[in-house]
Amino acid sequence: MKPYSLQQAINDGVCRNPKIVLIDNEEISVTTAKQEIKTYTSLQALLKNPSISYQELIKHEVVINYIIAQGVSKLAAIRLHNPNAAGLIVASSVEHAEQIFTLLTAFFHQSATIVTYKENSVSDKINHFRFNNTQWIVSVGMVSEGTDIPRLQVCCHLSRVKTELYFRQVLGRILRISNNSPNQEAWLFTLAEEKLSIFANRVDQEL
Repeated sequence: MKPYSLQQAINDGVCRNPKIVLIDNEEISVTTAKQEIKTYTSLQALLKNPSISYQELIKHEVVINYIIAQGVSKLAAIRLHNPNAAGLIVASSVEHAEQIFTLLTAFFHQSATIVTYKENSVSDKINHFRFNNTQWIVSVGMVSEGTDIPRLQVCCHLSRVKTELYFRQVLGRILRISNNSPNQEAWLFTLAEEKLSIFANRVDQEL
């Protein structure tokens, strides 16, 4: 027996058809420790430079601001039709999650909750978010496989974990069809890092 595929789940009206946006930049300038300016034509080219790591990139304020801006804009458009729609941001660490939470609330003026392994009553916070009207939930691996929040329709993937299993688990958080919602869009924003690009293209090929 063949496994139940994402395409079948979409055809059966169980899952949303996802749109994955791979964010890249053709004009990247980096100033080295020797005050030399180096330019790159893509994120993949940049990340081949041993002085720049993916972990550093996802914590860079310019990168975070840009990806969050894309997510906030898309969620605002969806909430015109689904007022309870929400977004998920997957961070790489507790400190990273706190940085993102501060930007969301103070700069983008979004309502948000944060869940990490350092907090008490995480399951209660997730359950409360499931049924309220808060716009965003920021998580460090706490909203993953088995967490069902159908009102999630936008995701910003800023995790340092770059395995295909985890990528698909994160994507799965925004795919569950929510009843009585006129808009069933699902959008995931992430960087055009080599592995993440491969995973996104595989999902696209399946669909």
